[in-house]
Amino acid sequence: MPRRAPIFEEPTHCLTPTSAKTRLMIVHFWSTWCPTCRHELSTLDQLAEQLAEQPLEVVAVAIDDRREQLTTYFAGQTPHYRICLDDGKLKERFGAIALPQTAFITGSGKDTMLRNPQSGLLEARFIGERDWRSPSLQRGIIEQLRSMK
Repeated sequence: MPRRAPIFEEPTHCLTPTSAKTRLMIVHFWSTWCPTCRHELSTLDQLAEQLAEQPLEVVAVAIDDRREQLTTYFAGQTPHYRICLDDGKLKERFGAIALPQTAFITGSGKDTMLRNPQSGLLEARFIGERDWRSPSLQRGIIEQLRSMK
């Protein structure tokens, strides 16, 4: 079955969970001009696919990219995560000064995350590339999700 084309969301919608069941959001800051970012995105896509049944959402926040660049970059692909165009505000709010950078935001569903998506809910921050296929990273994420039930 063909997958839908990627949708590039505006910053005001990026941190809005699409499900009330969401307990963890992985917010990943990246750019098309960053080679390590591009490599990490493929492993993040695999993580999102493998954990698709978990109360987890992955959002890739594109920094310094235009919609046309992202359309070209994702041509023929539909990742398992949401893609957000940042106008600089999310980068600033999260203090993302180096790329790639990933933040884990926790909450008790859509309402909590919407009220305060950064303050008090930021669980972890990773600066630099990670291999999201790593069994230890995946176990840590699953344990985090289990502890939040």
